[in-house]
Amino acid sequence: ISLTQGSGSDCLGVLISEVDGPEDDLTQPDVVVELVQENVAPGTWDQEGRSIACRSGHLVVRQTAEVHEEVERMLDLLRAHK
Repeated sequence: ISLTQGSGSDCLGVLISEVDGPEDDLTQPDVVVELVQENVAPGTWDQEGRSIACRSGHLVVRQTAEVHEEVERMLDLLRAHK
């Protein structure tokens, strides 16, 4: 999982890479999306202008700066757990 800042201040891009060997749920974009939605600012993802989706292997997050920071912390924890 790698983190990149998008061109807009409310857009965060995350690259989710496949790994060799047994399939790891954390490499599955839908699993990462669900984990983030359930654990970072739950209940805010359906608000207008707020979204999280996987596009071409990248996790694209449109949220507030504070939520971006929370997403980044969560992804750091997931990377450390791997």
